[in-house]
Amino acid sequence: MKDKITYYNCHTHRKPQSENEFCIRNAFLCDFPENGSNYCFSSGLHPWFVNNYSESRLENLLLKIAQHPKNLAIGEIGLDKTKPHFEKQMTVFLQQLAIAQKLEKPLLIHAVKSMDEIISPLRSFKGMIVLHGYQGNLQQWEQLNQNQNVYVSFGSKSLQENEKLHKTIQEIPLPFILAETDNKPLRIQEVYKAIANIKNISLEVLAVQIEENFCNVFGSNQN
Repeated sequence: MKDKITYYNCHTHRKPQSENEFCIRNAFLCDFPENGSNYCFSSGLHPWFVNNYSESRLENLLLKIAQHPKNLAIGEIGLDKTKPHFEKQMTVFLQQLAIAQKLEKPLLIHAVKSMDEIISPLRSFKGMIVLHGYQGNLQQWEQLNQNQNVYVSFGSKSLQENEKLHKTIQEIPLPFILAETDNKPLRIQEVYKAIANIKNISLEVLAVQIEENFCNVFGSNQN
């Protein structure tokens, strides 16, 4: 029996793995992904590579790429305390927030051991925000979501035995949840199944809600 669900993958480094997957592919600043009817892309300077671009070159490239009709978001961008140059990471992060605000683009956020530092800048952002590969807790998300504009995306780790993460998935309200595969070689369907099992709901109910959430963040027209 053919699966009639459309699966929305909000962050991946790969092409769609099936005909009924729609995804947002992560693109580098010098990249325009090939055209595809079932995927668009996001672009931004990842905190690991903040020394690769000057501020002026970053702004010029990001402004150009972000206005491509297939671009749906700025990201992944953010802060990562496991990597060097944290002050430079913050400078670049704030620069990209300003560009996203100017272009009215949603954000895809990478945050590793930096939730305390990222809360204040994100609270002042007026648009939609997705915390990709979320591993924080309910309280941290509630601190960020005071404007009801912060969504969380879960990926491959939801398939693992992880009591803390499963508790977070159970507690965060369904209208703020998205799914992703990031750079992992797995199908988005498996992530959906894991989230549905953890939340004790049907796959169909989850799929309807994720589609609504995806459209709320990235818009209903992804062609």
